[in-house]
Order: sequence, then C-alpha cells, then structure tokens
Amino acid sequence: MATRFGRRAADGTFEYHDSRESMIAAEGRETSAARAGLFGLIGLLVGGVLTLDLGFHVNDKSSSRVTSRHIPMA
Repeated sequence: MATRFGRRAADGTFEYHDSRESMIAAEGRETSAARAGLFGLIGLLVGGVLTLDLGFHVNDKSSSRVTSRHIPMA
C-alpha cells in the first residue's frame, strides 16, 4: 500500500496527495492565491485614495496648486 500525504486546506477541508511534492505544490498554490488577494485589496485601496484625492483637486477652483498671478512689469 502506498503512502498518502494529507493536509488541512485553508477552507477547512482535508486534501490527500500521492506524493509529498504534490502536497507542497498545493500549499504553494494556496499561499500564492492568498498573496494575490492581499495585493489586489491593497491596490484597490490605494487606487481609491488616489482617485478621491485627484478628484477633489481637479474640481476645486481655489486650489493652491493651480494659480495665476499677475506680475506687474516695471
């Protein structure tokens, strides 16, 4: 009888693999998916903050970033 390798997945289920390499690869895929989700969330938050920040400055006519000053010529 062959040796079976088992592990508990992040969703609470048990997975059984025929080789240790297969089990390690499954753990790597699960970790990679979790990392991708985290970076996606961070990107969404940063994008939202930048969108709101730029939106307020574009619509604000009294912004100090865009000023036209008349310099008298002597």
